[in-house]
Amino acid sequence: MKTKAIKVGDPENYENFVNAVIHEEAFDRLARVIEKAQSDPTLELLAGGKASKEEGYFVQPTIYQTMDPQHELMKRELFGPIALVYVFPDAEWLQMLKTIDTTTSYGLTGSVFARD
Repeated sequence: MKTKAIKVGDPENYENFVNAVIHEEAFDRLARVIEKAQSDPTLELLAGGKASKEEGYFVQPTIYQTMDPQHELMKRELFGPIALVYVFPDAEWLQMLKTIDTTTSYGLTGSVFARD
C-alpha cells in the first residue's frame, strides 16, 4: 500500500510528509481511536494502526474501511492522520449523496471518489 512510502518524522527534514501531532492530548485522543478500533468488528485496518510517543507524538498514517456509513468515526473530525473509507454499491450513489449531506453538520475532510 502506498501509505508505507509516506515518510513520517521531524518537520525540519523536508522529506517527511507527516509530522508529529500538535501535543500529547491530541496524541492520546488519536491513540485511543486506534486502540478502540482494534476490537471493533465493523472496521478493517487497511494501513497503519500504530502510534508512539517514544520520540514525539507520532501517529502512523492509518486507514480503516467500514461497512457502516453511519459509523461513529464517519461523523467525527479526528484532526490526525486517520481516515475511514466506506465503499458504497454503485446503484446506491444517489442515496449516498443524501447520507453524506445529512450525516454531520461539518465535512472538513469528506470526499467522494469515483471513476465515472
